[in-house]
Amino acid sequence: MWWCVGVGLWMRFPSQGVAQPVLEHQEVTEHHAPWEPGKRVVIRHSYGAIRLRAVEEGTTVSVRAHHQLAGMTRQAIQAYLHAFRINVQAFDDRVEVVTIRPTGEHKLLNQTTVDLDVVVPAEVLVDLSTRFGDLDVQGVGELKATAPFGAISVRSVAGNVTLEGKHGKVQIHDVRGDVRVTHSLGDVEVTRVEGSLVARNQFAQIRAQGIRGRAVVENRSGPITLVNLSGGAEVTCQHAQVAVSRVTGDLQVTNRDESVAVADVQGTVVVVNANGPVKARDINGDLKVDSRFGTVEVSQVRGKLTVEHSNGELSVRNVKGPAVLTNSHGLVQVDGVEGDCRIRNEFGAVTVRMVLGRLDVLNAWGLVQADLPPGGVRPAGSAKPAALAAPKNGETEATPEDAPAWYLETNHNNVILGVPSGTGCTLSVEANSGLIDAQFPLMKQRVGSKEAAHGDVQGGGMKVDVKVDLGMAQIQKRPAGSTGRQRK
Repeated sequence: MWWCVGVGLWMRFPSQGVAQPVLEHQEVTEHHAPWEPGKRVVIRHSYGAIRLRAVEEGTTVSVRAHHQLAGMTRQAIQAYLHAFRINVQAFDDRVEVVTIRPTGEHKLLNQTTVDLDVVVPAEVLVDLSTRFGDLDVQGVGELKATAPFGAISVRSVAGNVTLEGKHGKVQIHDVRGDVRVTHSLGDVEVTRVEGSLVARNQFAQIRAQGIRGRAVVENRSGPITLVNLSGGAEVTCQHAQVAVSRVTGDLQVTNRDESVAVADVQGTVVVVNANGPVKARDINGDLKVDSRFGTVEVSQVRGKLTVEHSNGELSVRNVKGPAVLTNSHGLVQVDGVEGDCRIRNEFGAVTVRMVLGRLDVLNAWGLVQADLPPGGVRPAGSAKPAALAAPKNGETEATPEDAPAWYLETNHNNVILGVPSGTGCTLSVEANSGLIDAQFPLMKQRVGSKEAAHGDVQGGGMKVDVKVDLGMAQIQKRPAGSTGRQRK
């Protein structure tokens, strides 16, 4: 059973650029069909906006159609209206709302828009598709919608939401189920989702906030901004900025040609970036960064830090666990690692302050400057960490008893070791084709181009080995409690 009513209004306006005036016709028709629990609502529309609302304890699907037509003759408009159909019909498993447009070109018509206001019961699943026109949905039980040309707004959905769009902005707010969005040429904004989120876009931004489930977000050439994620996230981008903050759960970010910023994560973080700066801070878990071109800045990590970098400055501050750092063409700065620290560089300086665990630095063509922390580090006889276990330059594997707590080596440059007042160490220095300049008394020996020195500094303590090829080894005094740089 279904029924409809309608009322129309005719208007005549002067046309621009043609001899014949333009007629405009507006008409409103109403269509209804009964609904029973368990049935879904299927809407198929073509030209015009859809406004969809849900009402509690509803038993009817109601459609209010706003016809807006413009043309050269009344006969052309009437013929179109006579052929146009809106079918609202109940079937065994669904209620269908289908608009059927007349075939043909309709050359005498300038506008043939039909906007739909649809009211459905609150708990219903709606399967909707339209070709041209905006979509505005509120309060339904579940939504599957395709709207390629028009803005999409979805609010207060009790179940899942699945959207496919193309042109126009997408806004989704307050969904109790999962959300899946596939879009290409408009911004996507999602807030307050109780379930998971899968969002894909190509040439516009994605912004999401307040996602309780896991978020999987992909974009090609638009920025990604994610905030307040309770189920972790997997983020993939190619040519735009990525910013993710306040995450509970594991986070993986992959980018290609722009910056990545990650902050306040309770879980393991993996960042892979090819061309662009990386910033990561406040990570309560392990952090791994794989970067090629651009600066890398890391601070406040409460797990293990691993950085594999190639071209650009690497800055590390305040790491509670161990750190393994690799760079090739750029400065490496370390200020505060409570665990063991391993650093490899090739064409850039390495500066180290406040490493409280074992330290292993190997630089190929750059300066190495490191200051012992006031009070020293863990005892020299403690077990050798896995991060420092690899032998160097064909040496045999050292045993835990004879392994140095700190090992500093460079080629074609200098090593500067700073020793604060009151901090002792047992020092061994070797310079091949270079010099040793020590501000502490050491036993020195020179054989040919090789100079060696050893001794207990300020009463002895942790074992420190320094090796230089084609450069100078400088052992400098530091004031008590000092961790700052001194003269080179």
